[in-house]
Amino acid sequence: MSKHGLSLLLKLLPALAVVGLALGCFATRGIVEVTAEPFPKTYEDDSIVRFGDKDDTVFVEVRRAKKTGRLDNLAIHYRALFPDSEIVRPGDQEQYLKIDGKNAYKVTFRTKYIRRRKPLEKAPSPEDIPAGWTLQTIAEPATGKPIPVLLGPPTPQQRVMYLVEGDVYLYYVYMRADGDSITPAREKFDEFVRKGIAYK
Repeated sequence: MSKHGLSLLLKLLPALAVVGLALGCFATRGIVEVTAEPFPKTYEDDSIVRFGDKDDTVFVEVRRAKKTGRLDNLAIHYRALFPDSEIVRPGDQEQYLKIDGKNAYKVTFRTKYIRRRKPLEKAPSPEDIPAGWTLQTIAEPATGKPIPVLLGPPTPQQRVMYLVEGDVYLYYVYMRADGDSITPAREKFDEFVRKGIAYK
């Protein structure tokens, strides 16, 4: 290479580096197939998108994993691709269906009941405790010191999982909803699964 060519190359390298960095900064991130938001977005990276409401009564998660070949049985193979996903147990309702022409597997998990906890700075007077809530004392995990906690009434929790097999990716779409949020959240979630993701 001539002296002039080397000099030109040395001048162009910083400009090319700046252009490369700018493209990396402004490139589309996340799962671009997600085209709708059923609830406000709380987290996103290149393989996971999470949504939820401000009261933490609804949680929606979309994950994707690259397929390594044809999956003959989604119910068997999904745990290998999504190891920390929900486990299907006897009594859960399983269904095979098509979503936008793609093979899908849906599980409606048995309803479970939870009790919400509200840690307090100090114990409230009995008249300040909401109806259905009880006051308890537990050891704080960090210090081991006893702290007052309000324990809520038993609340139903519904969980639904879809696995949708695209041509390139397998999608894990999961919803958890509590109490009065269950019915409206399920309606939004089912519509989101069918219309809010452009499966690839």
